[in-house]
Amino acid sequence: MRYLITLLTCLFILSPNVVMGDTQSLTDKVKSWFSSEQIDAKDLILREGLHYKKFSDVPFSGKVTGGKQGTLQNGKKEGPWVTHYDNGQLFSKVYYKDGVKTSD
Repeated sequence: MRYLITLLTCLFILSPNVVMGDTQSLTDKVKSWFSSEQIDAKDLILREGLHYKKFSDVPFSGKVTGGKQGTLQNGKKEGPWVTHYDNGQLFSKVYYKDGVKTSD
């Protein structure tokens, strides 16, 4: 019985996305919810306004470390981003919402 309820719940949640052909965005959403992946900023590339891991076609979601530090969700900057000089001193702190600078 428990197995049947779990299966029906999964089908109910996934069916609108499958019918509408939106499975990729569902996958990206799930990855961003559970992603704790970290990457150095120098291992990312910017293509058409989105950040990708080198040699990947999927926009990166997770934490960015290195000279520039922050969080990416589906390839877009989200939340606070800090940049440091080579000596470690703070250069800037900027806030982003859906890849766009905000005044927070």
